[in-house]
Amino acid sequence: MTITTNIMNNLEAFVNGGCERVVNHPQYQVWLNMPPVKRWSVLTGVLLAVTTLFFGLLYLIFGKIVVIGFLASILAGLATGAGALPALFFRNISNNLFNS
Repeated sequence: MTITTNIMNNLEAFVNGGCERVVNHPQYQVWLNMPPVKRWSVLTGVLLAVTTLFFGLLYLIFGKIVVIGFLASILAGLATGAGALPALFFRNISNNLFNS
């Protein structure tokens, strides 16, 4: 067996074991039994809390300029993704859409 095959087999066993532990965890079962709206609301709240904590730490450690630069780069990435959306939904893109 090559080293790459051995590493891939070990990685696959590790991921499968981790997935099995997560699925069998009681808190995950509680999560699955929640209504979808409540589940997504909790997830959104947790993500907002983590984001607020992250930006707060950036502000405390590096200052206002770094936080503004970080937000600007996130917005630029989102704008790039939004600009690529027409390519996903339309086969033939008109010149008017390209110009916009």
